[in-house]
Amino acid sequence: MCFDRPEAAPHARPGRPPPEDPHSPRPDPAPPRPLGVLGGAGCRTRPYEIGTVPDLTVIPPDLTVLPDLFVPPDFLPPPDLIPPFFCRPIYTVDVQDQRIYGFDPDTVTFTRVGNRPLSCPGAGATSPNTMSIDLSGNAWVLYSDGAIYTVDLLTGTCKATAFDRTNINPAKANGEIQIFGSSFSLDGPNTANETLYVSLGTDLRLLAIDPITLAATLGPAIPPQVELTGTPEGELWMFSPGRMSFIARLDKVTGFQDRRIEIPEITTAGGFAFAYWGGSFWVFNGDGAGGETNVYRVDKDTGVSKRINAGRTGRFIVGAGISGCAPGARDQ
Repeated sequence: MCFDRPEAAPHARPGRPPPEDPHSPRPDPAPPRPLGVLGGAGCRTRPYEIGTVPDLTVIPPDLTVLPDLFVPPDFLPPPDLIPPFFCRPIYTVDVQDQRIYGFDPDTVTFTRVGNRPLSCPGAGATSPNTMSIDLSGNAWVLYSDGAIYTVDLLTGTCKATAFDRTNINPAKANGEIQIFGSSFSLDGPNTANETLYVSLGTDLRLLAIDPITLAATLGPAIPPQVELTGTPEGELWMFSPGRMSFIARLDKVTGFQDRRIEIPEITTAGGFAFAYWGGSFWVFNGDGAGGETNVYRVDKDTGVSKRINAGRTGRFIVGAGISGCAPGARDQ
């Protein structure tokens, strides 16, 4: 039970205060209560006042007047700002925007790696010419001057190697350089040792590079302007684009082609790349509108070939490599 005033008594008549003794001293006035404060124990001792409610309206900042933000060229975002890493069976490099893309054969989609184009130290005005991926999952991007860089497929970070680029493109008075393809190939069936092979488009030779020492050794003669790929059996295959495009298995020692698959769908050579995965060869050829890449699948056993992209890809692929992160990518 609660009473409005402390002096109210249980026997007082409802609605009428007790008589006031004129001779009794008047009590000191009670100090003012804070606005909106209620009496204890849930009872109100006197009517309370409601103050003015403050204006809580949030005014958003004007983003149109923010100053331009300069991002240093060597800036690396914190790990939580890097796009999520989704493993793709095949990785490719685009010469136009100079980015690496993961390629999913099942959905025929390209997924960008990292959040910016490649920024390889010392690359200057050169551009990617071909690419391959080692067993550790590092992309080896070979630039047009013959320099080799390694790229982290998680962040897109590029690092220079000590490879002597003149093994591929020695300096010439007329500035001429040769185009070339590349691929890692196992030294034997399902082994842990591999060699990086480079097809020299003008010298018409197969160059073998030790990935540990980066020593280069000239090998047998090969056709001009071919791209390369390896298989889990330690084989080395080449793709030759043109009016009569074909794929052939190369002997790494003699250069002999002991098996050949014709690709009648491809009659024009553009920027091109080549990779083996899932029992098929995947050919990226720039015979689309404006030189865009079209993707072709060639079954290794039957030799049946087919273009698999229905529309434009928007990519200009010049290098491709087999991923080591996808389940079964190295043993199909």
